[in-house]
Amino acid sequence: MDDIGESKGEKIVRSIIDLSRGLGIRLTAEEVETEEQYKFLRKLKCDEIQGYYFVKPMSGAVFQALLKTDK
Repeated sequence: MDDIGESKGEKIVRSIIDLSRGLGIRLTAEEVETEEQYKFLRKLKCDEIQGYYFVKPMSGAVFQALLKTDK
C-alpha cells in the first residue's frame, strides 16, 4: 500500500484488484494506514480494507470489551 500515490504503484494495485475480480476471488487490502490509501481502494471498489487507518492492534481482552460497549 506504500506505493499508492505513485503512478506505477497504483497500476500494480489496480491490476491485482482486476485480477482478483477476473478470478472471482474476494480481495482484502491490508496495511492501509492513510486516508489517501483508503480513498484510492474505495474508488477501485476493493472488497475489504483493513489496517491502522481504522484501528491499531489490540489484545483480545480489549477487543472483547470494545464489542460489549454501546458506542
